Amino acid sequence: MSSKPRPMLAALAFAAIVAMALAAARPVHAQFEVLVVDRVGEVSSSLPASQPVATLGTLAVGSRVQLARGASLTLLYLGSGDEYTVTGPGDALVDAGGVAASGEAVATRRAPSPGRTLQLRSDSVVMAGLVARSGGLRIRAPEGVLTVPPARLVWESLASRARYRVEIRDEAGAVLYEQSGNGLSMAFPDLPLRTEQFYTWSVAPETAEGATRRTASATFSFAPPGLREDARRRAPVAGATFADQLLYALWLDDIGAQGEARQLWQALAQQRPGEQALLMRARR
Repeated sequence: MSSKPRPMLAALAFAAIVAMALAAARPVHAQFEVLVVDRVGEVSSSLPASQPVATLGTLAVGSRVQLARGASLTLLYLGSGDEYTVTGPGDALVDAGGVAASGEAVATRRAPSPGRTLQLRSDSVVMAGLVARSGGLRIRAPEGVLTVPPARLVWESLASRARYRVEIRDEAGAVLYEQSGNGLSMAFPDLPLRTEQFYTWSVAPETAEGATRRTASATFSFAPPGLREDARRRAPVAGATFADQLLYALWLDDIGAQGEARQLWQALAQQRPGEQALLMRARR
């Protein structure tokens, strides 16, 4: 059985989760930073030099993009929330006031709605895609802030046929739940979990004698009611665009909802298999 987590470490980890959620309210400093929220087909940019454009990349004001026939590009101005979709073939100038298409290209603007307004930290857009995990056993969900009650405990392992033992502990280290089973997921138990309280869950493979070897663990906390309501308003509806789903995943990352975001990044990466930034976020 895994060792009891120290209360001080639990408190520090919970403080880190809260700090991430509070930091999400900070405004973006670069008022005209332009984020690529979807890209289909061959698209390149002229600044700083001719180079391919990829989803989750950024474009400098003054960039000119070239789109091949059948290609499309969706851009988000982080300062205003305006969204532009450009379809090729042709060129488009990314200016401070918007996107102007030329040639056969067509640019359409979509004004921001209250549920789509984002105030992302610049580092959350750039750095999150660089985080990776290693090892044969790792947690998938739940992890971080939870905006909805989790349905299952999910993990990954190279030994998919092994038997696993799962534990859930409160922030004092008391065991709330303990169960063993086969497979790589388990139904989330019916537990009296409190809002904004810190919990740790762990999973470890069992031997035939019942002893555990390596352990993977994660922390989670239910978001306060106001943040859960904000998540409900922002959540993409059925049939939402790829860009809307991506923006929601970014927002989940920004408030510290790593587990929920990771599952959405995995779905997005399956829709755009050639986008490495999406794949990195899905695998971290």
